[in-house]
Amino acid sequence: MATRRTTLIAGAAALCAPLAGCGTAVVTQYYRIAPTPGAVDRTVHANIALRPIIIPSYLNQSGLPKPSSRTSFATFDDNQWAGSLTDLLRISMVQNLAQRLPYATVIGGGGAIDLPDSLIIEINILTFDPDATGQITLDADVSIKPQTSQHRQTRLIHLRSPTNGTTPTQIAAAMSAVWGDFATQIATLLAPGHA
Repeated sequence: MATRRTTLIAGAAALCAPLAGCGTAVVTQYYRIAPTPGAVDRTVHANIALRPIIIPSYLNQSGLPKPSSRTSFATFDDNQWAGSLTDLLRISMVQNLAQRLPYATVIGGGGAIDLPDSLIIEINILTFDPDATGQITLDADVSIKPQTSQHRQTRLIHLRSPTNGTTPTQIAAAMSAVWGDFATQIATLLAPGHA
């Protein structure tokens, strides 16, 4: 009987070991790209529709990006985006532009609401992740064109975060700040007389 009890206890211990503590649950943390305030421009009076944002496939991950070398990419295991990154970026950009352009109407185009005679904004992200030191780099093409015209202005914008981040919270905050700076650049392109 003693041998059977010893065997059962040993078997339970063996099962428990791979489960990292038997009962110690890993809690997943979820993050968003938060809107950040910027300079207000009251000269822009327009309907603005933001098209779905394009990101490179390597960024299409649920986990937040970790600091890594120029040729590698990794994500945090238990720290994830609270939705698809493209949706989080678009929601935050609409909020950022609406704050910076209070006399404009800004929506995420392609949804349930459509605006007549809109200015169309298209964003194609090339890079948006931390380097080995945790500094965020954003390289993105932005295109602005009237809905009823083929005339288009396109810019490649390069931005870097002023601070580095090594934790998921710091990285999400730094990415949000850079995304806000990008919104300020777009608002400038929308100003009257800008070519």
